[in-house]
Amino acid sequence: MSNAFDGRTAADFLSDPDTRVAYGEEINKEMMVKSKVAPFIAKNPSDEGAIIKGVVGTLEMGNNFRVPFTDELLDAGARGNVKFNATEEELKKLSMFVKVDMIQHSVPSTETVLNPKSANSFRATAKTKLKNWGVKKVDNIYISGFTADCTNIVACGHHTAGVTTGITTSDKFCLADVSEAKARAEQGYAYNAAGERIEVPPLLPYMQEENGQKGYFETLNYYVMWIGSDAERDLKDDPNWVNAQKEAKDRGANNPLFTGSLGFWDGVLLLPFKTANKRQSGILRSNGEFTGFSNVKKFDLTKYSGAGGIPTEINLFLGAGAGVIAVDQPANFYDWPDKDDPRYLKAGTDKIFGFAKTKYNSKDNDDLLEDNIYNNKDFGVIAVVSPCRA
Repeated sequence: MSNAFDGRTAADFLSDPDTRVAYGEEINKEMMVKSKVAPFIAKNPSDEGAIIKGVVGTLEMGNNFRVPFTDELLDAGARGNVKFNATEEELKKLSMFVKVDMIQHSVPSTETVLNPKSANSFRATAKTKLKNWGVKKVDNIYISGFTADCTNIVACGHHTAGVTTGITTSDKFCLADVSEAKARAEQGYAYNAAGERIEVPPLLPYMQEENGQKGYFETLNYYVMWIGSDAERDLKDDPNWVNAQKEAKDRGANNPLFTGSLGFWDGVLLLPFKTANKRQSGILRSNGEFTGFSNVKKFDLTKYSGAGGIPTEINLFLGAGAGVIAVDQPANFYDWPDKDDPRYLKAGTDKIFGFAKTKYNSKDNDDLLEDNIYNNKDFGVIAVVSPCRA
C-alpha cells in the first residue's frame, strides 16, 4: 500500500506542505481556466478596473477580514488666494468586512487500489471531477453573492417601479433595459413611478477609453453585464440586436473578452452566463437555488418573483469593485486510505477564502457614511430582472 503514496505513510503524505501546495497550484490554475467569473477577478491588488478586487492575507476559518477603501473627495474646496487650511477635507478611509469561509468535497474509490496503477487512475479521475465541482461551486458563490438583496433593481418593462412584482411574461428583456442600467450607473439617479428623480449609487466603469476624434476630448465608460439563457433568447428579438453584435465583433480583434460576448451596446459588454442548474453555474432564477457563503449564508430568491409569483431571471450589470475576494492559498487536493478498509482510497479538495458583494455600512465606519449615497447600498451591482420563458 505504501507505493500508492510514493513510499510514505498517509500521515506523512498529508502533512507534507509541498505535496499539498503542488497539487493546489495545479488544480487552482485548471479551475481558473474553466471559470466563467475568473476573467473578471483582479490579477493583482492594484487592478482598479477589476469587477472583483482581491486582497491577500492570512485567513482563518470564521474570522472577519477587513477590506479598506478610501472614498473620493467630495467637498467644493475653495477659490482665490486663501490658505490651504481653508480647503481641508479629511480622507474618508472606509472598511468592509468579509467573513472567511471554506468549501470542501470528497469522493471514495469504488474499487480496491492495491497497485500504483489503479491508485493513480483513481487520483486522476477524482482530481478532474473535484476540480469541475470546485469551478461550479465557486462561480455559484460569486453569482449568488452578487444577486443577494440587491438595492438597485431594473425591472424589465417597468423601469420606474424599483420592484419586480409588476413583471409579466409579456415583458421581454431588451437593449432598452441595458441602457436604463447604464444610465443609472453613469448618472447616479433613476426615476420613480411619480416621475421624481431619486439618487442611486453610480458605478465605477471596469474599463475606460479616451476619445479625441470628435474635436474635443471625452472619456468613454464601459461596464459588463452577465445575462441568463432566457434573456439571451429575448435579446435576439430586439431589432437593435444586429448592431450590438457587429460592435462586439469589431472590438473583439483587440480584446479577447469581446470575442466571447453576445454583443456590445451603449458601452456595455453583454456576456452569456447561461442559467444555473445542477450541472452548470450561471445566472439565478427567482425559483432557483441560492449558494450561501461568507457574509450571506441564506437568501430568499423569490424576492425577485414577478406578477403572480412568475419566475424571473436575475441578470447582473456590474462595475469595477462590485465584489471582494479574500484569498490566502490555492485549493488543496488530498488523497488518503479509507480508515475502515485501507484497500480503498478517498480523495478530497478544500479551499479557504472569503467573498462578498461590496457594500459599505455606516455603523462599521464611525458614521462616516451616514449621509453618503453608498451607505448600505450596492457599490457596483445593478440587478436587471426579466421574466423566464415558459
